[in-house]
Amino acid sequence: KSGEIETKAIWSDLMEHITKKFEILAQCREHLLPFTKKAYTLLPIDSNPRIIDLGCGIGVPTRFLAEQTQNEIWGVEPDKNTLEFLKSQIRYRPKGPQMILLHGKFPEVLLDIHPKPVFDLIWAEGLLNVIGFEFGMHHMLNFLKASGFIVIHDEIPRMKEKMEFIRTIGLTLLDSFQLTPDDWFKLYYNPLEKLILNAIQNGLDRVIFESELNEISENKKIPNNAHSIFYIFRKEAQ
Repeated sequence: KSGEIETKAIWSDLMEHITKKFEILAQCREHLLPFTKKAYTLLPIDSNPRIIDLGCGIGVPTRFLAEQTQNEIWGVEPDKNTLEFLKSQIRYRPKGPQMILLHGKFPEVLLDIHPKPVFDLIWAEGLLNVIGFEFGMHHMLNFLKASGFIVIHDEIPRMKEKMEFIRTIGLTLLDSFQLTPDDWFKLYYNPLEKLILNAIQNGLDRVIFESELNEISENKKIPNNAHSIFYIFRKEAQ
């Protein structure tokens, strides 16, 4: 019995540390929100679009997108702890349906839903870095309405090759803009490192920040790796 109580206490402490980590990440991610807002303003989209945010993570862009529509807003995220944190942050929507959050990988998590969901706007910040640009874009098209929009926040390499691929799958590039290494360090990495080190000094376990500290360290070594681009695409009418 005492062992069970001790295990629960350890688990409770761990979840508290993870929640504080997510709060720090969300605080710093807010600094990049003006770029998400800029991308949305570049969309020639009708009011109240049906939106899905793929790889929504802690949900800073997701919550912004939910404010732009009274239609359905979906989020897909493979990490359960991250998704639970997002659920704790979302507000009740007095107008329109509540947010639909799915735990799982894209596209698999959507393939079992019938009828197949289709969206006016598919949003993905960072997802294609993980699952692959061509693979991800190909599957996004299956869930996008004719004349619908895709906004992605992507890494810089292979830009020309990616745009050649885009033309072959019936998408038109409407606009794009870049975040420079200076943007990333000034707005995100420098504040994040400061908050992480302060949190560790105040008792949070350094281990839970290992991936973030490694990412900061690697980008300090090669600053141009902290360079990204937003693309705004429209699907050709069928």
